[in-house]
Amino acid sequence: MATRSGVTVVLDSSAINKMLYDISELSARRAAGRVRDRARTFAPKRSGRLANSINARIVSRTSTVCTYSVGTSMDYAMAQERGTGPIYARQGGVLAFAPKGSVTVIFRPRTRGVPATYFLRRAYSSIGVSDYLP
Repeated sequence: MATRSGVTVVLDSSAINKMLYDISELSARRAAGRVRDRARTFAPKRSGRLANSINARIVSRTSTVCTYSVGTSMDYAMAQERGTGPIYARQGGVLAFAPKGSVTVIFRPRTRGVPATYFLRRAYSSIGVSDYLP
């Protein structure tokens, strides 16, 4: 005589949600760290201060969403990211600067400005699914 046996599985949805949240938070932290590392690589490095100042930090954390921000607080970071147009001296004045690696000071009424490097945009655009994984 055949007997039937069965298995009952009970899933605790709150425990599953907690595990999924922990995994997704870890993945987001990992991806933010990789974007930070790439931004440091892409950043211009005249002195290295800009690259060294780039960090990833948590912006908000709720029970369902964890948000990270990658950036820097350096005052000239946006000029490096987006570039500038020509820079003009004040009326009747001149700009004084020493080109990189030079001790000679040059005086000019204007400069061409700073070309855009898009170091943050390039770092963010380069992430893929594998950057979220261990």
